[in-house]
Amino acid sequence: MLTLASELTDWLSTVANILVAMCTAIAVCIARRGLRTWREQVDYEIDHALARRLLTETYRLRDAVRTARRPIMSAVEFRRAHSKLRDELGVTAIEGVDTSLLQVPALGMRWDEVLQVQRAVEREVCEAEAIWGKAWASEFRTVAYRPASMLQDAINEYSIFHDTPGGMEHDRADRLRRTIYLSGTPSNPDSIELAIEDSIPVVEQLVAPKLRPRLALDDLFD
Repeated sequence: MLTLASELTDWLSTVANILVAMCTAIAVCIARRGLRTWREQVDYEIDHALARRLLTETYRLRDAVRTARRPIMSAVEFRRAHSKLRDELGVTAIEGVDTSLLQVPALGMRWDEVLQVQRAVEREVCEAEAIWGKAWASEFRTVAYRPASMLQDAINEYSIFHDTPGGMEHDRADRLRRTIYLSGTPSNPDSIELAIEDSIPVVEQLVAPKLRPRLALDDLFD
């Protein structure tokens, strides 16, 4: 009788040990899955936040380029350009300045505003390069900065030849002005506006995978 009881005790002990081991194994599996899901959730939060900032700043850059291309210079802009030119020349006053001479410094000030926004985009791109890789960041820069680069090139060329004695030939000056200032229509956009319309969908496509749906808590037990 004692032998039977002893054997039963040993059997129950063995079963208990097996159940404890099974529970431990299940707990470890759940913990590992939970840790993996937590890591994925953290990665999601980082990617999602960065992707949203990138899109927001890219839209700001698009709007800044369009604002800089306004075809009409305001009186405020001419006054600021006059003050800038006066500071550059180191004089306290400039009399009888033709507004055409103020166009270049005014354009420069418009470009400075675009550049400030582009620098904000670049800060986000540098973070994206560290997380998503150099190839992704390089492709983004090529697409997102193209309209601003086109505007910068046109302003630089116009500024150089505008300051050259004798100026530039009329056709060349007219071509540059049509590039710098908004000259197209909704149905027939100019070169920079067309570049904007082409670049934004590509940027959105590049960023879209980083805006993947938020992980559900149920994924922990799938």
